[in-house]
Order: sequence, then structure tokens, then C-alpha cells
Amino acid sequence: MLAARPLHNTAPNTLRKENRVSRPVPEQATGSKAGERLKWIGTIVFCTAVLCGIIGQFSEIARANLEVERLKAQVQEQQEQNAKLNDRVNELSSPSRIIEKARQMGMVSANQGALAKAGKE
Repeated sequence: MLAARPLHNTAPNTLRKENRVSRPVPEQATGSKAGERLKWIGTIVFCTAVLCGIIGQFSEIARANLEVERLKAQVQEQQEQNAKLNDRVNELSSPSRIIEKARQMGMVSANQGALAKAGKE
């Protein structure tokens, strides 16, 4: 007959340690890891520098755009002011207004057909 097997193993687990021979790591392999780390650090520093440069250029462009918009607003305001002044100049320099002012000052004859001649002195 077969003997009954216990359901649980009550004996502590004993692990066998294998006799592994640890091989010394060649110095070249260690240097390779350090070199690889150095390459990664260099890459990260380079990418960070490029990113900072791009952000700096973007902020410079944004500042320049704000300045351009401010100058455009000033130009528009000045053009409106110039248009108003030109309208005023046209209004003041109209021939009918000049003749009316001259009559008020007594400089123009009421007779439309008469021409004034300057005397010789």
C-alpha cells in the first residue's frame, strides 16, 4: 500500500546554494558602463540646452510680436489723427470759405466782375 503524504510540508525550506564562481568584471566592461552613462548625461544636457534655446527664441519672438502690435496700434491712431487734420485743412482752404472771410475783412469787392490792380510805386 501507499503511504499517505502529508498535505503541508512542516520542515523548513532549505535552499541549496549553488557554488557559483563569480567572475571578476573586466575593467573594460566597467569603463563601458561609465562611458555609456556619460553619453546619456551628455545627451540630456545637450537636449536641455537646445530646449532652453528654443524657449528663449520663442519668448523673443513673442516679445517682438507684442512690440509690433503696439506699433501698429500707434500707426493706426496717427493715421486717424492725420485724416482728421487733412479734413480740417481741406475745410479751411476751400475757396468759398476764403472768399467769405475776405469779404468779412473788406478785402474783396462786392462787385464780382471788378479786378483789382496793384499800383506802381
